[in-house]
Amino acid sequence: MICAEDEIGIGTSHDGIIVLPGEVKPGTLAKDYYNIKSDYVLEVDITPNRIDAASHYGVARDLAAYLTQRGKDAGLHRPSVNDFAIDRKEGGIDVDVANHEACIRYSGVTMRNVKVAESPDWLKQRLSAIGLRPINNVVDITNYILHATGQPLHCFDLNRIAGGKVIVKPAVEGEKFVTLDEVERTLTSNDLMICNEKESMCIAGVFGGLKSGVTNDTTDIFLESACFNPTWVRKTARRQGLNTDSSFRFERGVDPNDTLYALKRAALLVKELAGGEICGEVVDIYPNPVAPFPVTLTYEKIDTLIGKHIPVDTVKSILNSLEIKIVSETEKELSLQVPTYRVDVQRDVDVIEDLLRIYGYNHVEISDRVHSSLSYKTVTDQSHQFQNLVSEQLTGCGFNEIMNNSLTCGAYYDDLQGWPRAHCVALLNPLSNDLNVMRQTLLFGGLESISHNINRRRANLRFYECGNCYYFDPETHNEEKVLSGYSEEKHFALWQTGNRVEGSWAHADEKSSVYEMKAYVENIFARLGIAGDIIATQTSDEIYSVALTYSNRGGKILGKMGLVSHKILKRFDIDVEVSFAELNWDSLMKMAAKHAVLYSELPKFQAVKRDLASIEEYLTSRPEITAVTTSLGGTPSRYNLVRTVAEPALSYGELIVDFTSPETLKSNIDSLQVYLSERYPEAYVRMKQYNLMYMDYPVQFMITGPDPAVLKRLCGEVEELMNEDSTTMLVTNDWGPMTPVLNVDYYQPIARVANLSREDVGLALLATTDGLPVGSYYEGEHDLPIYIKSMGKDGLRPGRLNNVPVWSLVPSTNMLSLETVKELMMGMISTDEVMTAVVGSTPLNQATNGITASWEVPVVRRYNGQRSISAQCNNAPGYTANDVRNSLLPKIEKLNIPPGYSTEWQGEYLASTQSKQYLFKNIPLGIVLVLAILIALFKDFKKPLMIILCLPLAIIGVVLGMLLAGKEFWFVAIVGALGLVGMMIKNGVVLVDEVDIQIRSGKDRFLALLDASSSRLRPVFLAAMTTILGMIPLINDDMFGALAVTIMGGLFIGTVITLVILPVFYSLFFKIKAD
Repeated sequence: MICAEDEIGIGTSHDGIIVLPGEVKPGTLAKDYYNIKSDYVLEVDITPNRIDAASHYGVARDLAAYLTQRGKDAGLHRPSVNDFAIDRKEGGIDVDVANHEACIRYSGVTMRNVKVAESPDWLKQRLSAIGLRPINNVVDITNYILHATGQPLHCFDLNRIAGGKVIVKPAVEGEKFVTLDEVERTLTSNDLMICNEKESMCIAGVFGGLKSGVTNDTTDIFLESACFNPTWVRKTARRQGLNTDSSFRFERGVDPNDTLYALKRAALLVKELAGGEICGEVVDIYPNPVAPFPVTLTYEKIDTLIGKHIPVDTVKSILNSLEIKIVSETEKELSLQVPTYRVDVQRDVDVIEDLLRIYGYNHVEISDRVHSSLSYKTVTDQSHQFQNLVSEQLTGCGFNEIMNNSLTCGAYYDDLQGWPRAHCVALLNPLSNDLNVMRQTLLFGGLESISHNINRRRANLRFYECGNCYYFDPETHNEEKVLSGYSEEKHFALWQTGNRVEGSWAHADEKSSVYEMKAYVENIFARLGIAGDIIATQTSDEIYSVALTYSNRGGKILGKMGLVSHKILKRFDIDVEVSFAELNWDSLMKMAAKHAVLYSELPKFQAVKRDLASIEEYLTSRPEITAVTTSLGGTPSRYNLVRTVAEPALSYGELIVDFTSPETLKSNIDSLQVYLSERYPEAYVRMKQYNLMYMDYPVQFMITGPDPAVLKRLCGEVEELMNEDSTTMLVTNDWGPMTPVLNVDYYQPIARVANLSREDVGLALLATTDGLPVGSYYEGEHDLPIYIKSMGKDGLRPGRLNNVPVWSLVPSTNMLSLETVKELMMGMISTDEVMTAVVGSTPLNQATNGITASWEVPVVRRYNGQRSISAQCNNAPGYTANDVRNSLLPKIEKLNIPPGYSTEWQGEYLASTQSKQYLFKNIPLGIVLVLAILIALFKDFKKPLMIILCLPLAIIGVVLGMLLAGKEFWFVAIVGALGLVGMMIKNGVVLVDEVDIQIRSGKDRFLALLDASSSRLRPVFLAAMTTILGMIPLINDDMFGALAVTIMGGLFIGTVITLVILPVFYSLFFKIKAD
């Protein structure tokens, strides 16, 4: 690699290629030849308040506190300055501090016979590692001490201190001074300077001068270590546009009690690296020593703020590691002294923050409790809300928001009576005469913006601004009360100038007018809801050539609006009209607060569709539900269960829900019903379990008659009784909600002339309202309908239905006559005119006598040819449909049913009654057939009679089974009982037949009876048990549970009775006795 010294960072020479001596062995590492050491550089970002950590020692001190609390010996040590000693008592110089407020402490020492040279390698490497360019040994020492301790130092060439005296004083106003960067700067009387008896040498705490610095010819130096007022340094640095390492630290506050250590440490390093001797006494001017900050800290506040109890010993240990001295202590509190280098720790909360930082945020457990405060809407929040509303309104009208400086030029208010210069809030230290007072009005800032834009060829302007205005009343000002006489108000202002319309092909250019501004202002009043309480009066003054003054009914002025006078506009070089309005926003807010604006947000989605989607989302989130299918507008189009189909309506929807098991469905259906009814109070939500005997409602009371109004009234009375009854829930009727209907009075005589049929009128209305369906479009798996809708020329729907165009499906030939044909052939009319006459449209009002809207019941049901309506409900949990009917029956019987109207109970009652009728109607025939078969089998009457007599005893088992299982003996149970009869007869036939076989074989009749009973016991009992066990899966089924219990209980008891009682009957009927 061919490089110069400066290119690889080992020197400053750029004379040419580096030539190594011949004795250097090829392959030697460059770092070994140049003795370059490797080191790690840690970049630490500190927060602005932690100026104590803006040094290597500060970071090490904080790290040591942390490590100490982790049980490690940090071993924090500072280089000792005990070897500091004065070599000669004479040879020092004097120092005079003229301003002790700006210079808190000033320390210095004189050193002579110093040799300025290049710094040693270790010092250069350390400075280079932190990004500083080594200069010479003396300057490098000051930079090294600065970053090591955080105390800025400055070194003067002693021979350039004229008069042999250093003077710390403010600069002379307007004084010129050249800094180290060779820039001439203008000083003010608020800039603190380090001077000699003739001239300034350095801007204190900010930047050194060009003439007083250390050079290679310097032999004698004066080292400065001081503490300057942060405010003075910050303002000087901002005024001069300087930001140095020294000013960075002085602005935030250095430790005034550490200046001597840094000075002595620097002097020792100078003696070590540059030689020389310390002459004269150390200068230390410290008239008002800064004491450690006293802080009282309570243990209770520590625990409250941190949220965890920290042991007392731990607190003391952390304070000790942070070098915070405990002066005294009690059981409840500690009296502390915080070191002066911690300028950010002066309150107990600051100490607690440091405690927690060293203790460890991760050692504070997160509590399970959430501590929060109730939020409420304040006046400021309401003002912001109204401001946003008005801003959006104006932005939509083409206005642009501007934000001007609250500081303005005081000359604007000269010679004004409305806003006198004496009422301006003046700045004590203005940056310029253009920004020397605070504004009394928003007008001038807006005019500056208008002038700026007009000068850049932007003439059509609309601005608005909301900001504070400030006032000073010298008559009410009291010197003892500093803020007396001062006030501020929030104003809202609008500006308008130029053309309202310009460069449009459809409209001529039109200038903006003051009347347009008036409309904008009054729209603001209307938006705030206070337009009715505003009074406007016409005025004029020095600001407005013509104006309106707005006030409330009490006479309080709320604002003004008008044309700005030419005298004011001339100051800003504006030669066009400017409309301006300024409103007192605070007063408007007080009025608006008294006017509540009531509104309801329009739904983004149709209510049923929105609620169905919400319910579906809720149901699918429950773990016991496996699938949910939603249908809007009617019954799902595909299903495999027997059920009634709902009438199509946009206000209707269904969800089919699959549960993990029937048991889960039963345990959750009631709680889901309660939740959904409460969550959607405006909807009628009903949950129903599907089964093979599906019916709409378990309880239905139907009323039939001729008049729908009477039916509706009677049904309402029944619904009221149902709602009052505790055994019912989800009461409704089968007519459904009323829907809006358009009634068209079709006028046939005129419609026939126009060749318009009823179908034509209906299609025209459909195309204007809901839209005429013409097809569908598939987007993926979704079927999207396509509608044709009638629109006007402006792209909007017709405003009046009477003017809707109606097109005939059959072209009209009424307009085609011989005269028409002649005119067409002669060119007197065009083909388009003929086509319009033939297939053109006709306004709807020419085919009808009017259109009215009304609300009607969508479906009027009929039963046996008469209109009918049913009041229907579900039985409440814990009650059966029969319980509900028994509870309602005496109340409904008291209703006054008019003649010609009839009532009937339906639902489960009707289904059960009809089923029983069909069932019991054929029971006698079944009994006859059974007896006939038994007689034919045994060829006598005694044996069938014995078997029949055993059947009633099975009722014992049925009753016991029903009681134990908690089942109801209803239609399905009756079916099970009939099946049980067949099983009982079969068991009896087997036993009797076996007895006959034994007797015919020659056995004694008694022994034959015993042997037959014992031999048939096992097969008959086990056969019965297989049937009983086979019924177990049906026990919990809602439909077949009662059937299973009937068969199981009756068959078990019946089998035992058959095997015991039937032999007894046999011996009695045939007189068999034991020998």
